Amino acid sequence: MQGAFLRDRLGEDYVSVATTFGEGSFNATDPDGTTRVHTLGGPVAEQHRALPQQGPPR
Repeated sequence: MQGAFLRDRLGEDYVSVATTFGEGSFNATDPDGTTRVHTLGGPVAEQHRALPQQGPPR
């Protein structure tokens, strides 16, 4: 939804960038509108193990 808004607003200047991580903290807005810190940790998902083996994008 937010990406569609930005794409409509920015047109060809819009670039979507994805990131992934297996642990750490980030701020995000909950469905009720409250912004809070979300912390991830624990076992690393399989896709996170595979990414370092892929090397940098070409």
